[in-house]
Amino acid sequence: MLPYIIAFSCLIPLGIWLRFFTPRRNFWFGYRTERTLQNEEDWKMANKLLGICSIYSGLVLTASSISAIFFPELRVEYIILMFIVFAMASIFIVEYFMDSNIHSD
Repeated sequence: MLPYIIAFSCLIPLGIWLRFFTPRRNFWFGYRTERTLQNEEDWKMANKLLGICSIYSGLVLTASSISAIFFPELRVEYIILMFIVFAMASIFIVEYFMDSNIHSD
């Protein structure tokens, strides 16, 4: 369980970094889509939103991994499934807010 705790707890500082210290637009790291690479404002907004999602995901997944130590019936497969759900939800959340931001302009 320790590798999962370490891996999921890394999402928290990564999210803080994306949220508060958004990297400059690049082709290597960040929330890179065709839309975000075209506009610096969209790049910053998408990465800040992804940072918020990463912080919350990291907190929940780390807590779940720690609780699996005390509750052995909580299987590793469920925690991995939660990670996949959080990752997919993060994409949908960022895309939803990106679309609503574009349509409100």
